[in-house]
Amino acid sequence: MSCRFGGSTRRGSLILSSCDNRLLHRPLYTSGYMLLANDFSTRFRGRRLDLAELHSLLLQRFKGAMQPMPTELLYPGDMKRYSVKVRIRDLSVEDIEPGAGLGTGELDALWNQIESDLLMSNGMRIGSAILFSHLPVEGWYRYEELLQILPAPKGAPRPAFLMADHPFLLQFAFPSSPNWLIRNVRKAIRGREITLMLTGLLAGTVRSLIGGGQHHWSLVSTEPGGTLRTEYLQEGYLCPAFVEESEEFERNQELPEIPQAEPHVYYSRWA
Repeated sequence: MSCRFGGSTRRGSLILSSCDNRLLHRPLYTSGYMLLANDFSTRFRGRRLDLAELHSLLLQRFKGAMQPMPTELLYPGDMKRYSVKVRIRDLSVEDIEPGAGLGTGELDALWNQIESDLLMSNGMRIGSAILFSHLPVEGWYRYEELLQILPAPKGAPRPAFLMADHPFLLQFAFPSSPNWLIRNVRKAIRGREITLMLTGLLAGTVRSLIGGGQHHWSLVSTEPGGTLRTEYLQEGYLCPAFVEESEEFERNQELPEIPQAEPHVYYSRWA
């Protein structure tokens, strides 16, 4: 079986080629897991705990952390009065130990929060991201209940010429959580990994805007055809109708389906 993604037609719009659907069905998180099996965590024996999610939850709960050595994390950042020590190995959680700053009641509350926010199934949510392609996206593509590609929302800024970064909407399913921070961590990781997958599968260019306030030297003028000047401006993209998270995929009945091509045909065009 196969799924299909990106390319171009003679009209200059995105088309799709095929890929191994195992890429889409495997767990997309790349951060470390642990199988909790010590006395401190027997209630979670055999359960998978994500390192990035645990770190975010403990930071949220204890308001700080420190790493006194490569294999240990302390929450909060107090060598003598820390509440929790997390031992790590190969970017995975090896062990969790209570510290002097954690009372018995707090210990039970922490385990309950780990259970409810990280380990319990809370259904799926739909995350959205604006990505950019070397060609306009004029239709839709949906792969089962995992991802959907659509044109950018109405009113979204678009370039006035073909050779540009053309915005489009990527929607993807990710595991929900009652904790807003964990939900955002999962959404960010899943969105980034699918973006990288598309970048690897598609010929041409698919990219996202990297966070962190990237700046670039730019030519600007106060009016069309006016005198140009150089300014160091922050990269960014605002879309008034953009919805970052929802309960279901957007409907696409009014849009044409993105054309698809067999892999040998698609990739031979870019050889």
